[in-house]
Amino acid sequence: MSFLTYSGLKSAVADWMDRTDLTSRMADFVQLGEARLNRILRTQDQITVATLTASSEYANLPSDWAQTSRLNYSGNPLDKLTFLAVDSFEDERANYPAGGKPKYYTIVGRRARFLPVPDTSYSLTHIYWASIPALSDSNTSNWLLTAHPDIYLNATLYFAQRFVRDAEGMNEADADLVRAIGELGVSDDRSKMPTTPRMRTKPI
Repeated sequence: MSFLTYSGLKSAVADWMDRTDLTSRMADFVQLGEARLNRILRTQDQITVATLTASSEYANLPSDWAQTSRLNYSGNPLDKLTFLAVDSFEDERANYPAGGKPKYYTIVGRRARFLPVPDTSYSLTHIYWASIPALSDSNTSNWLLTAHPDIYLNATLYFAQRFVRDAEGMNEADADLVRAIGELGVSDDRSKMPTTPRMRTKPI
């Protein structure tokens, strides 16, 4: 059974559980698994670069936004905005009573908030982690299912086993998921480190 499509994933979960009576619930299990993965997964494959316009105090973040990595002025990657936690941001506001070129930002809900309040329109380069594209009957696959089907399978199995109150199966799926995500993290770290191939010589 191929896991690499939405329908294949749901069928695989049913096969692993040896259950034929959960068909109507499979979409829920996949959705719950995706919600959990979106909270904990941050990989190179999720990094997205987009333009964000700062023309007022707030700017809406992209619909697929999960977490911001960096905001800098377009064309000048060294001229970046500094992130402040909400409390620190509020404390800093007293130092900038007038508008100007933003130096700081914070995240409020799904919006970026700037300080000082922009006095004109500024173009920013927004580097962020995008959420996992949700599987559906119309979106039958995505990068995570293609590259790491075991992660998707165990994320879905966890909630399926929870639904049928199989504690042992739930714990096994959770352990396998945590292990796979850990391995992905190691692989992701290695991909950021260039290596020089060793030269091999033939013995004389």
